[in-house]
Amino acid sequence: MNFINKLKGQQEIFLSNVSYNMSLAVNKTLETHLVINDGLDVSLENAKIKVIFSREVKTEPVELFALNVAVGCLLPIKDEFSKINWDICELNQSIKEDRRILSGLISRASLLISQITASYGQPPIITPPTFLEKKGEEDSKNS
Repeated sequence: MNFINKLKGQQEIFLSNVSYNMSLAVNKTLETHLVINDGLDVSLENAKIKVIFSREVKTEPVELFALNVAVGCLLPIKDEFSKINWDICELNQSIKEDRRILSGLISRASLLISQITASYGQPPIITPPTFLEKKGEEDSKNS
């Protein structure tokens, strides 16, 4: 689905959510690793495509902190295409594959994550500026 040519060309970018919880748990295992989960929510609102990218960063096996950042954008649809019955699942997949829309949102989320994690005196956690598929999703695509 080539949806880009059905858009007006401008977009409104916004910060949707930021959540940071630090745990007072003591890490006795000495080994902790980062877990990064990405999410994408696409919906239609008032002749606009609403895209929200969220990234969760936490540590396992002991949760030392949990951070969630969600950045979104509204993409106005051209008037002649506003009455189309859009398939949200197909639109969601097209946005993941196209990267023109997601790259700006992911970069903003990654920057916020690094700034927030650096604020407590440690080196920042820098997450990749790409959409990270969950392992189960990757495996099912490759089958």
